[in-house]
This record gives sequence, structure tokens and C-alpha cells, in this order.
Amino acid sequence: MKCLHLRAVSGVVATARVLKGRRPRLKCRSRKEEKSWWQGIRSSEEREGVRVGVVSRDSMKSVGTSSAERVQGAAARESLVHRIASWGHVDPTKGFLSLPLNQSNFDIQRPYDVPEDERYSFKDGVHKLWVFSSDKPHTPTSRTNPRTEIRISGYDYSSGVWQFEGYGYVPCGTSGVCIMQVFGASPHATTVMLRVYNGSLYYYRSLVLLENIYDRWFKLNVIHDVNASTVKIYIDEQLKMVAPGRGGASHYFKCGVYAQDDASYYMESRWKGIKVLKICD
Repeated sequence: MKCLHLRAVSGVVATARVLKGRRPRLKCRSRKEEKSWWQGIRSSEEREGVRVGVVSRDSMKSVGTSSAERVQGAAARESLVHRIASWGHVDPTKGFLSLPLNQSNFDIQRPYDVPEDERYSFKDGVHKLWVFSSDKPHTPTSRTNPRTEIRISGYDYSSGVWQFEGYGYVPCGTSGVCIMQVFGASPHATTVMLRVYNGSLYYYRSLVLLENIYDRWFKLNVIHDVNASTVKIYIDEQLKMVAPGRGGASHYFKCGVYAQDDASYYMESRWKGIKVLKICD
């Protein structure tokens, strides 16, 4: 019988015994803490219509093999609230207002020495963004990796509940790349990074959210509740994960391709139906 360690919302460290087809049983520091843990999970189930997922050892481990990657992966795993699997489809936009958005809200960040049309196109409602691992960063003074990203402008936020929605497509061969970000955190740079490695979509590099992502359209919804410091990630209208916020005074959404570790030489993603939504006060 395998055991995995999960950190609860309350900070209680528990051991989950993974039993096929059954909800894991938790060994907490006290019965009171155990009861509190499951009450929190059940209340989340009632709100979202979901159940706690059985997490495998393979899905929890980091893709990387270096000591730095293992430390980074362990830190990310410890910060997770819980990973969940949905009973069915839900509408994550219910209760949200879709905000006006047009091409003027899309700032294209690309290698600074390359014309925009050599790394970005917009045709028939589809944004196509690509970059090479040998490209320059997006500004002459930047030390970051190559990228071609849509930086959504006009809707930076510091409070409230905000949502990104879009349909994404990643062609086979693209790997080692971030395709969506919630930018802004402290002391980190980002609150969310969704990356593709070898055909799977990851939360940073620590947890698989969706396998076999290549060569198909998928719907992505990311909800950031700043005041509650939580993030919810939906794929194809199924809640895949709830994670904590990571601080920061200002945030905005990005999508495209941003090279990470072990990047393929050519990286591409396509996006359509991009929306920014918020819950009005």
C-alpha cells in the first residue's frame, strides 16, 4: 500500500493511504484536525459538485531530475491545497461578467529583434504564437527566456475575483513551455504557470492536470480570487485543481509560448475565444 503526503488548507500534514476506487483515509495529528480537513473538502464538493481525486505517485512527482528541480517540485507540491476530479461538467463562468475585449487589449510580447508577423498571426479568430529556443528575449535588457505571448492589457487587478477563459491548442512536439500565466506574486513572479511537457499539461512542473494534450482544442478557465488567495483551474469545464494564491500587489493574464527548462527548439500554441471575466462588487 502506497502512502502520499498532502498538506491541508489548515496546514495539517496528513498521510493519505491510496486505495483503488476509495477515498483516501487520513492519519492526522488529531481527530479534530481530521474532521476539520474533511469538512473543508466536503464543503468544496458541495459548492463545485466534485470529489477528491485519488492522486498517484507518478502524477505528484516532478518531471525534472536535477536537485534544484526536485526542490522546486517539492515546494510546489507542499503548497497545493488539493487536486480534484469532477463528477461532470460545470459552467465556471456562472455569476461572472464578461468584460469588453478586443485586439487593442492584446499586447504581443515577442523576441525584440524580430518583426511581430514572424512570431504571431491572427487569422479566422485564431491567435497563433510561436518562438524558437534560440530566440532573444522580449526586451534587450531582459534576462528571461524567449517568448511570444499575449499580455492582456487594460485589466490589471489587485483585488476581487477574476477569470481567464480561452480555447487552447498545442501542436505535437512543443514541450518545455509555459502556455498560460497569471502574472504577479510575491516573492515569486507568477501566481499560476501552466506548462506543457511531453504532451501533458502541468501546474508549474509538479502536477499533471491533463495528459494527451497535443493536437486538439481544449477549453481553459482559470479563476483567481485575490481576497481569498485561491486559484481554480478548469479544463473542458471540469474542475481539475484548487491551489493557493501566491501574494503580490498586481496581476494580469498571459497566454502563448514562454520557454522553460528542457524546451523544444520550436514552440507553438494557438488561442481563440479569449475572455476576461470578473465578479462585480
